[in-house]
Amino acid sequence: MFGRKKRVVVTVATRHPGALAALENAEDVEIREAMTTGGLYRVLPGAHLAVVDLELLTETSVTRDQVSRLLQDMLCVGGAGFAASPDEWLARARLASGLGLETLPARVVALTSLSGGVGKTTLALSLARHFRTKGITVAVAELTVGPSAFQALMTDGYFPHIYEVATQGKTWATWNGITVAPMDWRSAQLLSSDQAERVWRDLAASHVVTLFDVPAYHPFWAVVEKMSHAVLVIADPRPDSLANALFLSEITDGKARIVLNRSGLSARLMVEDPAAVVPDVGSDARGFPPSLARRLAPVIYPGWRA
Repeated sequence: MFGRKKRVVVTVATRHPGALAALENAEDVEIREAMTTGGLYRVLPGAHLAVVDLELLTETSVTRDQVSRLLQDMLCVGGAGFAASPDEWLARARLASGLGLETLPARVVALTSLSGGVGKTTLALSLARHFRTKGITVAVAELTVGPSAFQALMTDGYFPHIYEVATQGKTWATWNGITVAPMDWRSAQLLSSDQAERVWRDLAASHVVTLFDVPAYHPFWAVVEKMSHAVLVIADPRPDSLANALFLSEITDGKARIVLNRSGLSARLMVEDPAAVVPDVGSDARGFPPSLARRLAPVIYPGWRA
């Protein structure tokens, strides 16, 4: 029934007719079928997506519990769930295989908080570097209420600020192949919110991923929130940071999701279902390593495993 050999590998253990029909019509999919727990265990390695109805499997040498634990670590959906949104699940599988990178939808993402020192800038720059290493065009914009932190952190020369771009026709500079859009509030406060929005929308229009490093108390916060497809509230283990993150999540009607940075068990107990938990990497964070952002990328693009 399924004889194609392509790069997107989907393990199938379902009898759902809608799911089977959708997979039969997919042109870039290699199907690996199984209807026993042992068979599924053998064909799971290397799969980018599993379409599995676990209760339908005949239990053989491998228990259902063992298979279930394997499925927890990969992209997985039941037959009915896949049939309801086959294009979405196949797009996630293509991302997991690396095939979908050229057709990624553009995303604007705000990394924010009400507390300082939680790692917004570090995670924004690490996330930018992570996407850039995959060949994706990335911009990272900064909102401050003082001098530019980007300018202080980057020693590769002068970086034009938003005021200069908006009023003097200057172009943004780049850092490690990433477009950098700093702000110095001493001049930026002379701009109207409409002027700032126009500049940022032009920036986002020319990049696949645009990241904002922005405190939620900034005068231009409403502009960024309106533009953003996703809002990630960064929190560290401090009680005030966690309380502020929970507050932001509540007042944004669920649009904002909490990311726990450098957090241990106590922080995880306070935040139910965080978008991501980023480990403490110590002094290595000063180099904005792309690896630091690997747990954040799937929050922006579900299924991301590149």
